Amino acid sequence: RLVSFFGSGGPLLRELVLSPCCLKGWLGKEVQRQARELHRPHYEVLVSTLAELVRAACRDAEGEGGSGCADSSGSAAEVEVREWYDAEVLSEKNGFVLAS
Repeated sequence: RLVSFFGSGGPLLRELVLSPCCLKGWLGKEVQRQARELHRPHYEVLVSTLAELVRAACRDAEGEGGSGCADSSGSAAEVEVREWYDAEVLSEKNGFVLAS
């Protein structure tokens, strides 16, 4: 829901930081399936999947006549979405999705 909210928030929501921790529901099942298929760690696939969901939310909101991920003037803006892992976080769950 937060990802969809960011995508449709227009100029009021210009930045997003997600710090995923769990594999739950339909997304968890899909991530587990992809991780097995790709031979990658579940958590890396979760972070990558959430980053792609943020990108898609911006595209989808814009395509539905909304402003999508807009800049401060309300114009459609290119959103930079990055995956970042912080080695200083003392947990194996140290990935972030950053969008601005």
